[in-house]
Amino acid sequence: MDKHQFLTKLKKRLSFLKREEREDAIRYYQEMIDDAIETGRQEEEFIDGLGTLDAIVASIAAEQGYDLPAKPLPPKPLDEQLRQALMYLVVGVIALAALLPIAAVFSFALSIFVQGLARWLSSFDSSWASVTLYLGQMIFGLGVAIILISLFEYTRPFLTKIERWVQGKMRPKEK
Repeated sequence: MDKHQFLTKLKKRLSFLKREEREDAIRYYQEMIDDAIETGRQEEEFIDGLGTLDAIVASIAAEQGYDLPAKPLPPKPLDEQLRQALMYLVVGVIALAALLPIAAVFSFALSIFVQGLARWLSSFDSSWASVTLYLGQMIFGLGVAIILISLFEYTRPFLTKIERWVQGKMRPKEK
């Protein structure tokens, strides 16, 4: 690696430093390389002798009192990404099939409650029989909604088991 490549890569890797600190570090290594060339050393050999960029960046970060930023994880292979996407698709379809009827009945019960509330509020000049009927309609709708909410809580562990089963099936086979 020549001087220009080295300094460019070093500058990119030191992006976590303040501008002035980064420029000081680049200037330091530039002068060091220039001095080595003036004394007759080969540019590439001297730069290779400095160590890896990781070690140099770690040294500069330690001198400046910084914790090194974590290295990004390597990207997952494409087959693993596709496997994971397929798993989410399968779990989503199963969850939709299990929860859609519950959601439909819940919305029906909620509409019964709202309808009863609207009729009850608009019927204060009517007989007590109709007011009682609308109040009963509200209580029925609310009761069905509460039952469905608790039913949803019971389906969550079932959906979690399905998700784990699908994950087990989608895991790559060890050779």
